[in-house]
Amino acid sequence: MDLKPGFSEISLKLSNGNAWPVKLSIPQKIIEEKVPLVVALHWAVSANENEEFMNCLMIPAIDTSRYMIIAPLSQFHSWWEDPKERQVVRLINLVKEFWPVSQVIIAGYSDGGTGAVHFASNHPKLIDGAIAIAGYYRPASYKAPTYIIHGVRDQLFSYSRSKIILEKNQQKSDRLKFVSVETLSHYEACNYVNLLQKGMEWIEQNLD
Repeated sequence: MDLKPGFSEISLKLSNGNAWPVKLSIPQKIIEEKVPLVVALHWAVSANENEEFMNCLMIPAIDTSRYMIIAPLSQFHSWWEDPKERQVVRLINLVKEFWPVSQVIIAGYSDGGTGAVHFASNHPKLIDGAIAIAGYYRPASYKAPTYIIHGVRDQLFSYSRSKIILEKNQQKSDRLKFVSVETLSHYEACNYVNLLQKGMEWIEQNLD
């Protein structure tokens, strides 16, 4: 595939013949050198949720002159469930093999945040860093630098439960940072831009 700098949407053909829409943001510098990749996992599990997710959160927060962004659709599957988990793993492996990618950071919000930490804990050889916002967390150990942001007022995924789980996970993961946000709830995703920017800065400082 010819990587053209700028924003685009492509349709990947799956082995079953179905199409998998994916949004791309490609920096100009990819012509001369390898760039880090952000795999962006949108919220919810409906058919077309990555439009607002990209426009109001990911694109404003991530330096698109330095990072490539790839944002697939979940197509009614949670990111950690078959067949979507296998598809994302296959996608990342293909990108690492054929595209000029230096490192892979996975980032997501809500269902995408849950997916981001799932990949960070279950596929450590694929992922160099992870950022999760407003997700649902389970006992886990993260090998890669992992930055988790959670609003105290979250109505969908309990902040107090998240805090307990993540403090335990920090005992098993020496590069896990948990950031509490006093003022934000779950349904204010577009207000997390500055927090995601800080998460990207932290990931950059802690990448191997």
